[in-house]
Amino acid sequence: MRSVGRAGLLVIVLSAVSNPLLGQDQKTKSPLVSREKEAELRKVYAKELASKEKEAVEKLLKDAIDTKDDPPTQFQLLMFAYQKAIEIFSLSAAFNVSDELGKRYSDLSPTALRARALEEARKKKPKGEHLEELVNGDLEFAVFTMGPGRQDGAGYDDALKAAKNAVSGAKALKSRFLEDKAEALQKYASDLGKDKGDELSQAKFKFFILGDSGEEVLKVLSNGPEAKLKKLAGLQMVGGKSAANCYEFGEVAYEAAGESGRLPFERLKLLNDARSFYDRVSSEAAGAEKTKYERDEKLKKRKAEIEAKLAQYGGGGNSIGIDLLGMIDPGLDKARGDWKREGPSISAGPAAGQHILKIPYAPPAEYDITVTVEMRAGGLEAVVVGLMKESVKFQAVVDDGGPNNPFSGIQSIDGKLIWDNETLAKGKLLKAGKPSTIVCSVRNKGVTLTVDGKKISEYAGPYSKLGDRPPELTVPANHNGLYVGAWESAATFSKILITPVSGGQGRKLR
Repeated sequence: MRSVGRAGLLVIVLSAVSNPLLGQDQKTKSPLVSREKEAELRKVYAKELASKEKEAVEKLLKDAIDTKDDPPTQFQLLMFAYQKAIEIFSLSAAFNVSDELGKRYSDLSPTALRARALEEARKKKPKGEHLEELVNGDLEFAVFTMGPGRQDGAGYDDALKAAKNAVSGAKALKSRFLEDKAEALQKYASDLGKDKGDELSQAKFKFFILGDSGEEVLKVLSNGPEAKLKKLAGLQMVGGKSAANCYEFGEVAYEAAGESGRLPFERLKLLNDARSFYDRVSSEAAGAEKTKYERDEKLKKRKAEIEAKLAQYGGGGNSIGIDLLGMIDPGLDKARGDWKREGPSISAGPAAGQHILKIPYAPPAEYDITVTVEMRAGGLEAVVVGLMKESVKFQAVVDDGGPNNPFSGIQSIDGKLIWDNETLAKGKLLKAGKPSTIVCSVRNKGVTLTVDGKKISEYAGPYSKLGDRPPELTVPANHNGLYVGAWESAATFSKILITPVSGGQGRKLR
């Protein structure tokens, strides 16, 4: 007989939500767990079950995934992890476990599990950081039920309800960014619920909320009724990375942000796009052309206008990004090597040795970190970005292997470094004397590494498989934050920006 302990009761409730569409030939029903087995596991994992830390959830989840030949134990550990995540108010962790349960068992619905986690969190009437966690959970749930991966009967009504809850919570938090995002999701969910075949609403949801600028989305937008957005989509379809292209893209994105009827969150996204395009103008130009753009008064004015508009969000809105470079003090944050501040930038070098710099910031559950770096003469090896997902530390590395055999990727995976794991991408990416932009996107389902707008590598799998290099090669073990580095390289970092996606804003470490 299935256990009817605390976890068991929850399972009985959720088992009623079955999913006949999810390929049951590849799944099994959740196994029965005896009272004796549950009691035994409670003794073994007494420390984790009593803990109030996220590490306890990660330990339970990792051990469940690593359990191969004992279905009842694996299932009970997953349920322990799910229950513990809700108890400590970590909705991002609860969602991760929900997906693991839904992936493995045909009678459990990830949508129902996520909804139950939100319901339990809402009962606690949270305030402050916990309320922000709940609002972000509602937003993530709305996206989950509307996105291309929507499954097991999830519908736009679910998304609309979650978005409305998020609007209320964001107003209580007095967070303009979260309120604008929630209202945009509410509008898209409402429009799509009325007409699920509305291609334009789907495309706008993907473009503005998911950040999807793929050809299929751009094609729909380029045939839409909004003149400037239509023009921007058409230009992006044609492509082009020259300074002139970036300047034109920036101008059109800025004008599209001001179109009549534009939702505030859409305006924010387009202003951010315009800023990114304008920032790339000087990095793509060279010689006389670079000098011309540096002296362009219209460009300076546009950039100042954008910063002023974005400043209305307090400088810390998720889609605006948080400046990490400004938080760093090379004297306090140097882990190894040589670092110095040069105006607004920070430089590593000379080339010989390993240069590692701590960032006094712990990221939220999901985020993008953008690093603009220029390699200098005297060192042309790797740039590293130290990443985190909850308490799991790992690295994205660009141009390791020296000038004759450069490669990039993510490490380590099951203890394997880049040259021995599935994220290996060969080829030189960084050029001396030219700034490059590295973006690492950390999501619940995996990590993507992008360099100068091109996806280079990605990892899709459990974070329990990821790990960092030893502390003697990176940062001290007690540093629970991000970091950057240059290996056998002289490099200048002119931007380190984090854009929170879910799980709150992250936190400063001092």
